[in-house]
Amino acid sequence: MKKLIFSFVILFLSLSLFAKDVDLATEETNFDLKSSKDGFKNAIKSFAKNDCLMVGTKILPLKESLKNIEENKYVIFYPDKLYISSSEDLGFVFGVFEERFSGKPLFYGYYINVWQKIKGKWKIVVHQKTFLSPRLDEDLPNEMQKISIAKGKDPQKRFEDIEKEILTNLKQMGEAKVYKDYGDKNIIKVRELSKAERGKQVFIRAVALKGGIDGELKYTFSSDSKDLVVFIGYAKATGAQPKASGTFIHILKLDEEGNYKLILDATSLSRNFVKREIM
Repeated sequence: MKKLIFSFVILFLSLSLFAKDVDLATEETNFDLKSSKDGFKNAIKSFAKNDCLMVGTKILPLKESLKNIEENKYVIFYPDKLYISSSEDLGFVFGVFEERFSGKPLFYGYYINVWQKIKGKWKIVVHQKTFLSPRLDEDLPNEMQKISIAKGKDPQKRFEDIEKEILTNLKQMGEAKVYKDYGDKNIIKVRELSKAERGKQVFIRAVALKGGIDGELKYTFSSDSKDLVVFIGYAKATGAQPKASGTFIHILKLDEEGNYKLILDATSLSRNFVKREIM
């Protein structure tokens, strides 16, 4: 009997040692496939954390959001960029989606999945969609590009302080100042009913923008290595622009010199203050 128990212990330890963790790119692919085959509702229930945040023009907990998701809704995801922290416990995916109801394509736009490794398993902790105007067209990504953040110098400032500076400048000085001082050269900017802007395009177009954005931070997710941080909150337009309110997602990554840079700015504002139930 003792030999039998000992054999089982050895087998368990062997399996544990040689078991391979599923990497984030594979999990994103598995989520995408399930959504296209079994429906978005089944996919998000299978891959998301129970308290996952569903972000549109409102921030809803997964449990509440599920009530508004139709069983016959299938979402096709086309992942573009995948960023993962050096500690490999936090990452996000940005890409394009297409919603289909009963086989008919109706809506499309951009999506963000924020993934966190919890007890050795990847889970979606934030899911966000930004819808495109039917008049606009967007090229579909050919493949997902994985970008691993290299371990560099320690942060020169706390990421909480950097985000406070960004929010203050957004309200008082506008987007051009923020992108100039904090924008990563590969920054992605996403706005409701508009095509995503990338890199130099973001910096150039921001100069002509008027008014600001008043942001109220609500949630923060950070990697153990502190080189990838996600901030989520509520926002409203200020200054010389139409009144609008909604949400924002700011994602910062640490560069090799220890400076936090804004790699993704996704702000969803609604002029009519209509509660868009995401998903």
